[in-house]
Amino acid sequence: MKKIILIALLFTTVTLFAKDTSPYYSNPHHKVFEQFLGDWEVIYANRTDKGVPTGGRGEATTQLDLGKTVLNIKSKLGFDLGKVDLSFIIGYDKNFSKYYFISYDNSGETPALFWGEYIAESKLFEFKTYEKYPSEGDIRLVLKLERQDKFTVKSYIRTNGVDKVSTDMAYVKK
Repeated sequence: MKKIILIALLFTTVTLFAKDTSPYYSNPHHKVFEQFLGDWEVIYANRTDKGVPTGGRGEATTQLDLGKTVLNIKSKLGFDLGKVDLSFIIGYDKNFSKYYFISYDNSGETPALFWGEYIAESKLFEFKTYEKYPSEGDIRLVLKLERQDKFTVKSYIRTNGVDKVSTDMAYVKK
């Protein structure tokens, strides 16, 4: 009996690693990432301090990393000052029972970390830098699957008590 259990455990472990899936992979928390996979054209707009949008185009590739436990969105964007390599990582923290969003780029600024949730009926992730009560300068991010071949990423900054769009990005499948 012990041999059968050992063989079953060994077979399960080998199967998981053969599929390149982490033993920490959790359905449905990680499964939602699959709808964002692929190669994408990116159209983006940033709002300046005066409210005037600036923007451009780029391209992105999204893939599952770390045994299918994180979604890695790597974008190459063209700005007036040059090209920007922008990466978003979305994962699920089982200890906090929350999703996390990490954003970093080649500008030399500090990476940003947000905590949030996935709202299945709306097909969107919502991340915030605050728990309950937003204050001036707080940020909220929304990553939404608009349709099978398009998702958007919008960041909002709290100004004068109102969330205003600061960055608006559309990812359209190639």
